[in-house]
Amino acid sequence: MMSTPARPRVILHVGIPKTGTSALQVAFVRNRELLAEHGIIYPSDPGVPSMDARATRGGVTSGNASLLRAFLMPSKTPRGVSPEQALTTAVELIEKTGDGTSSLLFSSEFLCRSSLERFATFAAACDDVGYDVEVVGHVRNVVGHAVSQYIQRLKRHRFTGSFADFVEPTEGDTYRPPMRSWVEGMGAVLGTSAVTVVHYDSLRNDLVRHFFEEYLQVPADNLAPPLEHTVNRSLTPDEVRLMRQVNQRLNTATGSRLVSDLIIGEDPRVPQRPCVTKADRDRVVELFSDEVDWINAAGIIGGKLELDSPSITIVDEAPDDTEITPSEQTLIDVVATQANRAVSLNAKAKQDARQAKRAAARKSAEQTAQKKSVPVAPSRRRGLFRRK
Repeated sequence: MMSTPARPRVILHVGIPKTGTSALQVAFVRNRELLAEHGIIYPSDPGVPSMDARATRGGVTSGNASLLRAFLMPSKTPRGVSPEQALTTAVELIEKTGDGTSSLLFSSEFLCRSSLERFATFAAACDDVGYDVEVVGHVRNVVGHAVSQYIQRLKRHRFTGSFADFVEPTEGDTYRPPMRSWVEGMGAVLGTSAVTVVHYDSLRNDLVRHFFEEYLQVPADNLAPPLEHTVNRSLTPDEVRLMRQVNQRLNTATGSRLVSDLIIGEDPRVPQRPCVTKADRDRVVELFSDEVDWINAAGIIGGKLELDSPSITIVDEAPDDTEITPSEQTLIDVVATQANRAVSLNAKAKQDARQAKRAAARKSAEQTAQKKSVPVAPSRRRGLFRRK
């Protein structure tokens, strides 16, 4: 149990990805009033206003920290915005949404990849406006996490390779779990007492209750009823096989997100039990044993971080997931074609909307300029009676 500090906190829930982040973010939105009653504000994200509605429906979310992320992650800083401007925007959000006594909770699984230099600057800026910064995140048994991340790459990033391709440390889209990096780096900035590491696998069936009750110290008796489906579920082995083929025919990662969201939305409760070969499992163990040992030595709540995951089936040989029947081939081609078309139409609609907005702004400016430059003739008042 954490002691209540003298000053309000900026609490950063930093992920990591595939550790129940979306489920927690949904719970934060659905229990916003309960949090507020216990002195914790979960602000809406002015940068992505649709996130609250998505979370209310139990959909996949990215949290409420896009404005913080725009400063903390240089790759996410909008074009034309300086780091100083991004920091000012983030701090203004904290001052505007805070009341001076309540703590503020921000959640984004991307925050675990923050620039440590910018993170130190952000923590100092929060201190200047009266807030202490604390960080909490989950870590997950490595083999299971690697499989989950692999499937996420298929769903959201148009990845087409095998699991063996994904875990091999080469250039490109491969498995690089941000575990030790954020724990060690943020702990060096804030002090280790301000960084809490939680074992996801030990608590995955009680994740929301544990976070509210044990970390936030908010009684869980009055939590909103849990969702009947898994938020952002994984894919079945058959879905993995077909998604790899679809991704090869898609033009953009947006198409992957569109297709996978439709698959998940069609039946969010489909059970799945992924499998990996013994050779792939051994390779993961070889690569990440030292990192797991370091995390356990640093201290973790809920259990001990392991390399193996009980939820993953280990097999001698992987089934051939490249063989596609003619009927499946037809379906894959149709799905990919329709997804590419939908992405293209959506992009054109957004471009047309931007052009219309710019045209309307120009027209309004021209009309305003004309009104200022052309004198308006005084109106004549006609008398009640005309002279004959």
